[in-house]
Amino acid sequence: MKKIYVFLIGILVLGLASCSTDDSTTNATKSAQVALNASINTGSTRVTESDKDNVFTTAWGTGDALSVSFADDTSNPMSLNWKASNDFTGEVTDAQAQQFAKGDSIYGFNYNTNSNITLGSPFSASVAFTGQTGARDNIAQYDLMYGKGDPSKIVSFNHQICVLRLDFNDTQLSGTITGASFSFTSSNNQSLFANKADYTFNSTTHNADLSTTDANSLTLSNPSIAITNGQTSVYLAVPARTSVSGTLAIKLTCTSGTYTKNITLTDKNFPSATVQTKIITSLEKGISVGDYVYSDGTWGSNEKDSNGIWQSKPNGQSALNLGLDQVINQDEDITADIVDKF
Repeated sequence: MKKIYVFLIGILVLGLASCSTDDSTTNATKSAQVALNASINTGSTRVTESDKDNVFTTAWGTGDALSVSFADDTSNPMSLNWKASNDFTGEVTDAQAQQFAKGDSIYGFNYNTNSNITLGSPFSASVAFTGQTGARDNIAQYDLMYGKGDPSKIVSFNHQICVLRLDFNDTQLSGTITGASFSFTSSNNQSLFANKADYTFNSTTHNADLSTTDANSLTLSNPSIAITNGQTSVYLAVPARTSVSGTLAIKLTCTSGTYTKNITLTDKNFPSATVQTKIITSLEKGISVGDYVYSDGTWGSNEKDSNGIWQSKPNGQSALNLGLDQVINQDEDITADIVDKF
């Protein structure tokens, strides 16, 4: 059964803390100090998962910042840096501080110097979906948020990406995931993955115009995801999508071997600010060095039993095609050769 886990949307409360009133300072000089309180769930990292209520929550962390502008002064964005807890501070001009106090509307994005988010104008930004590790906390690198509102009241920043969470549950799996690739073949010309997404917001309606550089596949970068009792989760950041149909081919490499699984998607939506989940069971184990290849086209790790007879456990793999014609009579003994190299 598919479940939807919804991002908790951060509510940012802005207020004027203090400002310089030195008569020798011009409005073009950043001499005023403003403070911003971001009421988002706290955590040691900016993306955490809460066991309570099974929701996916976000929190600010080291390196986080906000770039905000007033509608009539978009050429001078203000950078507010995360300080501690939910507090952001930054130096602005006296004129900007006065606009803060008046409650003139502000607009902008979050960013982090270590993230895959690149800011353009106050109304545009892009996310590069490359370099994903599949870890939960890695989602923070791609978690673009856009905010608008009255800085003297409450300003909400909304998540723009979607997270695809794949929950693996198969007792064959053990150890650590060290490699994973995901290939999507669309049946309706709607892609799932993207190398990059460009977001441009209308300065009046604030609706997002999303443009993507699509990709057919996504390969994790040096993953190291622990498996416990055959269970683990892989998190993938994707742009918002609608009516996705096709086949998602998964290839997973972990300590116990390499496994594959194909998943069919039919008119599946991937809305922004949500986590779409899929439970994956009964993976097919690929052939590995040390496995035995049987003359009936199957393979496995079994050897001869105590009577010297080859034993093979059914594991659902397709027959191995070695490019040879194979005719197996019903009463023919099945033999096996060990794979020692490829």
